[in-house]
Amino acid sequence: MAAMRARVVADGLLVLFVSSCATKMYEGRELLHSESATIKTEGTRLERVDSLYAPAGDAIFTIAPGMHLVTFFLDDNPPPGGKWRRTSAESLAVCWDAQVRHLYRVRPAYDGEQWKPEVIDATTNAVIPTVAMLPAPTRCFPNGAGAGLSSSTLSVLERSGAPPEQIESVRAQLEPQPGASRVRFQNETEISAGAAPIVPRAPNPTFTLHFDTGYAAGGNDLVNISFSNGESRTLSAGDGVYLTVGVDWTPVWISGVVGLGVGGSFGFKYANVGASNGSVSLMRLPIAGTAHGMVRLGPKWFLLVRGGVEKDTNAALSGDGDAQLPTISLASNLGALAEVGPGFVNANHVGMTVTARLTVIDYTAGSQIIHASNFGIMVGGALHLWGEGANEKSH
Repeated sequence: MAAMRARVVADGLLVLFVSSCATKMYEGRELLHSESATIKTEGTRLERVDSLYAPAGDAIFTIAPGMHLVTFFLDDNPPPGGKWRRTSAESLAVCWDAQVRHLYRVRPAYDGEQWKPEVIDATTNAVIPTVAMLPAPTRCFPNGAGAGLSSSTLSVLERSGAPPEQIESVRAQLEPQPGASRVRFQNETEISAGAAPIVPRAPNPTFTLHFDTGYAAGGNDLVNISFSNGESRTLSAGDGVYLTVGVDWTPVWISGVVGLGVGGSFGFKYANVGASNGSVSLMRLPIAGTAHGMVRLGPKWFLLVRGGVEKDTNAALSGDGDAQLPTISLASNLGALAEVGPGFVNANHVGMTVTARLTVIDYTAGSQIIHASNFGIMVGGALHLWGEGANEKSH
């Protein structure tokens, strides 16, 4: 009994002293110790709390009070008399209602070659009843893992037209699929190479909203302007600064490494040459339809390969000042584009790409064909609205 009290006191002191340096696993303002709860991993590695992924290597986390979906990997010392560390390839999810000022220790509970996370409330030294779930539900509801919910809850949700993911989350907690993850032992090669246990990777992008900008050049010369100092500038048919917005859908992920999908984009492309007394500009509204592949290069990095068709609508050449000329409309043929470059996505579903783009396209003005093929560099930011690929196929 004295040992138990000593452990509770030690855990209480731990919370007080480490709260300021613990990893924050919630959004919004910084919570005080009196407003938050703490998770300490022992032989486990926290992957995420709800939709927030944890950085590798941290062991103490602060969370907001309330019901949370938390996933853990196994990352434990060797068993008695053993040689290799115990890890897991899959993470297991548990739901519990976190209370303010409470410290929760999460350790592995073993059953032969299987394991599951065990959550202990250090304030009372009691094991919190949870169900380890694999795969994880979308989110937890109050009194989760089935408690406080009934079959009538599903009927009410279905009649009210609730989103399918909410219905499936309730069903997962009413009828939990207990998950038992197999214990994996690090081998000698991994340890001698200094390999860490499996690093949690950022989610595979499924539906992506991206914003891109860049510059491209090429094509036939349209205008050449000479300056009084002898310099000259040329406007070519493929020149211009891009500003585009697009969506990508990547429904298929092969072995979680290669993603395949389709997408589309719409944007604005503009080029201008001139001086203080006049200028000539070329404006276009490019529309593209593409197919793409994404190849994971690491936990957060991937290679993007994209190809498709492009049509530059509303293409027009105009001038003002001393370079004034009537607006000349240019008709765009259907062109082809190819794009390749690295991309990055963090655990909070925000990413960016840097790509090289080649576009092969022609314009026509009356009977004249104007080659507008161009090459450029694009930089994009992305928001991945869903985490994992919808269909993950293993070969």
